[in-house]
Amino acid sequence: MGIALVKTWTSVQLGYYTGTTSPTVGDVWAKTFIGVKNAMVATGHWSVVASSNRTTAGLTDYIQVPSDIYCALVGSGHSWIVLKNPAIAPGFAVCFEWINATATNKQYMCAYVTHQGYNSNGTRFVRPTAVGSEQTLLTNLDYCNITATSLSAILLTSSDGECTRVLFHNSTGSLVGSCGPWFFEKLQDPTPWLTVPYIVIMYPTGTTGTVWNWLVTDMYGGRIPYMDDWTATTVSSGIARCYHGEALPVSMLSGAMSGGCGNRVFQDGKIGIAPVIPWSRHATILGVLGQMFDLYFIPLSFRNRSGTSIPGITDVGCLSPYFYVPSSLSDMGLFAHGCLLLGSDGTNKAFYGNY
Repeated sequence: MGIALVKTWTSVQLGYYTGTTSPTVGDVWAKTFIGVKNAMVATGHWSVVASSNRTTAGLTDYIQVPSDIYCALVGSGHSWIVLKNPAIAPGFAVCFEWINATATNKQYMCAYVTHQGYNSNGTRFVRPTAVGSEQTLLTNLDYCNITATSLSAILLTSSDGECTRVLFHNSTGSLVGSCGPWFFEKLQDPTPWLTVPYIVIMYPTGTTGTVWNWLVTDMYGGRIPYMDDWTATTVSSGIARCYHGEALPVSMLSGAMSGGCGNRVFQDGKIGIAPVIPWSRHATILGVLGQMFDLYFIPLSFRNRSGTSIPGITDVGCLSPYFYVPSSLSDMGLFAHGCLLLGSDGTNKAFYGNY
């Protein structure tokens, strides 16, 4: 029997995006960001409530073309945008901002999230303030530190709007960097004490450094999700954020996949998978927080890109770029991206470009 999906999903293939006037990283990221933002809005679950393109700010979307994204010093005219999704929480909103102390590259980005909305006080020089509590996701981060000149993406959205996932891919190869995935969503079966049951993932190793190191190294076939970084990260901030009166750093549990048994195929050809379980790494607010909707860990030996190898394990390059697993809805209802197995709509979506 296939896995029963809890959500009904839609998948959209985006890109690939190249530089507008020249193949610079900044142009590539600006075009990619705008394409993903527009696709999120097109789902009907996200809307732009305010933005600035450095020259104009207001309660509409001024981020339309790559030149609308401008990164500058704090206090100078710069770009920012706020998107909201009330399906996740009544006031849930994400603010993206382009400021950096020394750089004017479009890929330098900050990101913040709140479940209480943003005020209408943003200007060309200052982003809007949150109505209540706010969490910082990225601070002056080079979010698109790639050596390639194009990116592609896949947007996954649940039909009720409660889950949005964006996967990015550098289309020139598996070992040359990419962007960390985005997860904005509700938790499944959240613990009763959790104040607001949302979880956000944008940068799995913290808020400093460059994102092309977001999964530690190029081992095991490129910068794609590797289970050890999600479950046993040594970074104190964890890989995700939840909220319970304050920010909760979050990592993931997956005891069923530990040890060598997780890398074996059963006699009937089946493989073992495990649900992704967020748990708090806060110093005093501890415990399992729930689980992720239609998200599982897949064994290490099944997560590599075609043509790569794992030390001590041979002939394992079976994900090129996706390895589909049957679900109750479709023979291709779930697909693997690194060590993650994600619910989808069963349509064959792949990243554009070379794999």
